[in-house]
Amino acid sequence: MVVNMHSDINVWKDGEEQPSVCYRGHQATVTAVINFNNKCIVSGDLKGKVLFWNAETGQARRANKLYQGKGVECITSNSNSPIGAICSYC
Repeated sequence: MVVNMHSDINVWKDGEEQPSVCYRGHQATVTAVINFNNKCIVSGDLKGKVLFWNAETGQARRANKLYQGKGVECITSNSNSPIGAICSYC
């Protein structure tokens, strides 16, 4: 997974030269991305916008709260809980 200068999140499958998926939805620089077992991708940006991506469909859902004025520095999760059940933003 790579984030480019346009804040697109590009995902490559093993052995491919071009990204197989490109997630677009951030207007600010993406500063944190985490992949939950290839089912859900969570990304955050400098303006505090957090998006939950369905890895199969590419559809994004916005987090319930926008941390305005506080950029997302990191995203963590508890791997023992259901996807998205426990997620914190630093």
